[in-house]
Amino acid sequence: MKTRNNTCRARLGTAFVALAVGLGTVSAAAPAFAASVPSTYKPSRQVLLSIGEGQMVNLPRNVASVWTSNPEVADVYVQSPRQISVFGKSFGEATIIATGSDGSVVYGANVRVSQNISSINEVLHTAMPDSNITVTSVGQMAVINGTVASPQDAAQAEMLVRTILNPGHTPGSTSFLLEGHPVLFTGDTLFPGGPGNTKFENASFDQIITSIDRRLFTLDSDILVLPGHGLDTTIGTERPHLDEWVERGW
Repeated sequence: MKTRNNTCRARLGTAFVALAVGLGTVSAAAPAFAASVPSTYKPSRQVLLSIGEGQMVNLPRNVASVWTSNPEVADVYVQSPRQISVFGKSFGEATIIATGSDGSVVYGANVRVSQNISSINEVLHTAMPDSNITVTSVGQMAVINGTVASPQDAAQAEMLVRTILNPGHTPGSTSFLLEGHPVLFTGDTLFPGGPGNTKFENASFDQIITSIDRRLFTLDSDILVLPGHGLDTTIGTERPHLDEWVERGW
C-alpha cells in the first residue's frame, strides 16, 4: 500500500501520458461531504482500464493525499491539487482514494485493469454499429454487457469473443480471439520476438511458454496477433521460434 502527498508530486509515480477518454462517471460533481470525517469509506465508483491505458480526473476540490492499494496494478500521478491521472499497469484490481487536508474523501474508485479490452470493443462496434455493447474481463472470463439491436446481434456478440486463458505473465492472463475474424488480442502474453515478461513475483516462464505452445500456437498461422502494446505480428511468424525462446530463457 502506498500514500502519496501532492506537496512532493514532482517525485511521484511513473511517467504518464494522459489519454483523452470518456470520463462521464469520473468528472461528475461529487456529493458534498459532512464536516465530520466518516470512520470508514469504501468506494462505489468503478473504473475500467486496459493495460497501458489511463484516465485524467478533475477533482471538485483540493486533495492533500492520494493512496492506491496496489500500485503494481493501478498507479496514480498527481498533476495538481485538483487533478490526478490513473494509469493501468498490469492485470488485476486496485482501490484509489484521494483525501483533503481534513481527511475527508475527495475521490475514490475501484479500478479494474484488464487486457486490451478497448480494441475488442472497437471491433464489436464496427461489426454491430446499431448495438451498444462492451466487453470486460472478470478473472478468467469475458463478460459482455449492454444492449443489442436484435437477438441475432446478441448471438453474434457471443460468437465473436472467445477467451483463452494464458497464465504465465500473471496467473489470470487472458487472450481474446474474435471468432470468424483472424484477430487475437494477447495482452502481455505474446509479442513479436517472444513471450511477455515473467521476471517478477507470481510470473512463470515455463507456464507462459506452455500457454503459448498449447493454446495459441494451435491456432491458424494467418491469425493477426495484437499485443497489449507495441507492434503486431502473426501466429505463423512467431511459432517457428518457440525453441529459441526456451533455449534463451526469456
